[in-house]
Amino acid sequence: MSSGYSRYIPYISFLGELTLLNLLFVVGFILHQPSYSWHAESLLLYLYINGVWLTISYFSRAFEIHRHSKLQHIVLHTFYNSAVFFFLFLLYFQFRTFNYYSRDLLKLVLILFMVCLFIWKMGLHLGFLYYRRLGFNFRKVLFIGINDAVVDIHKFMKSENWYGYKSLGYIGNSQDNRMKKLGEFSHLHEVMQAWHPDEVYIAYTSLTSEEKDLLAEKLSAYPVQVNLVPDLGNFLYQKVEWRDLGNMPVMALHTGPLALWGNKFVKRSFDVIFSLFIIFFLLGWVTLILFILDLFTKNQGIWYTQRRTSLNGKTFKILKFRSMVHNDQADIQQAVQNDVRITPVGAFLRKTNIDELPQFVNVLFGQMSVIGPRPHMLAHTEAYSRQVSKYMFRHFVKPGISGLAQVSGYRGEVRNLDDIRRRVEKDIEYIKRWSFWLDIWIIWQTCWLVVREFSRIKKQ
Repeated sequence: MSSGYSRYIPYISFLGELTLLNLLFVVGFILHQPSYSWHAESLLLYLYINGVWLTISYFSRAFEIHRHSKLQHIVLHTFYNSAVFFFLFLLYFQFRTFNYYSRDLLKLVLILFMVCLFIWKMGLHLGFLYYRRLGFNFRKVLFIGINDAVVDIHKFMKSENWYGYKSLGYIGNSQDNRMKKLGEFSHLHEVMQAWHPDEVYIAYTSLTSEEKDLLAEKLSAYPVQVNLVPDLGNFLYQKVEWRDLGNMPVMALHTGPLALWGNKFVKRSFDVIFSLFIIFFLLGWVTLILFILDLFTKNQGIWYTQRRTSLNGKTFKILKFRSMVHNDQADIQQAVQNDVRITPVGAFLRKTNIDELPQFVNVLFGQMSVIGPRPHMLAHTEAYSRQVSKYMFRHFVKPGISGLAQVSGYRGEVRNLDDIRRRVEKDIEYIKRWSFWLDIWIIWQTCWLVVREFSRIKKQ
């Protein structure tokens, strides 16, 4: 079966939601008062909850499950709809009184609806993925022109068959053994008639101006979805957004998930909450202990600030607990093993990462994030940006107290250029892969590293 029934998936999703909503509330009503007769007040409740759910669904479009939909997005949309519905549901009872439904039973029915809704949406999504993996509900794809990007898409469609795409091959004037060739560019009409593709993917940058004009004219005669495949070379990007400047479309390249305001909001909210917790429950008494120790040692002071590189290449003053004696090389020379500048207390602070705790103040002020690429000294930023390819890409996000590079084993002294290259690779991977749960995992790994370091010191 081809793609003929895909258009019914949103309707199936939405009808399932309405069925669950009404079935649970009607069954709950009958179980609570089986002999109670229906009247206008009880019917008004059902009209209200159906109207609310219809309105929420219309504006959120959460019922639209496509072959490109990701499970995490479906879950987030379902959670959002459920939260709004729950609020409006409770709001109803601030204005209406009734005796035909137990409040405790209403709470139970509402919870059951939300649970069943999640099961329905996830089951529907996974069910269609499995259905496509069996070879049904697929869309036939024809490629016009060929380049590396087209070959990558072709390989993706072949390997990730649960998306439901069947790659037919390509037509073009060049020869490429990586894909099946169906004919020359001039054979477009014959190929379309023979294979009847549902979608066409065009390697647009590989075509001449004459071929582009001819293609636009010929494809308008066929009911196919047309997709343009740009060749973006070595640009680092995760998402593409089309913007209109006058009558001209412009393609904006997003560097990763954190380019989207919703993800920025989630990350910033977590940063504020987490940093406040650390400042109030940990930083205060650690500061007091270090202040007392400083009075009985060399009295170097407990605070240290230094200029570091932040978001978009801007600078800020990073705040740390002092771990070295005062010296003229602090802003240009990194700490090395057995560094004579490090104090005995400072050695303990650095091994256990306690010297980084004041940076939660930087996080609270929005200069840093809890998780992100570690900020470097200005002198090192200038040097590494010339020596390491794509080094400045790490400054598309806020620097962090810990990061993927640090929990992957790349922390401490940079001994050679290969060390910083590996760290940059991990930083770029983090920017491209970011998710809230990745941040939580890195925090967990960081805590584990700190606990392990404490254990080592205790055994010594």
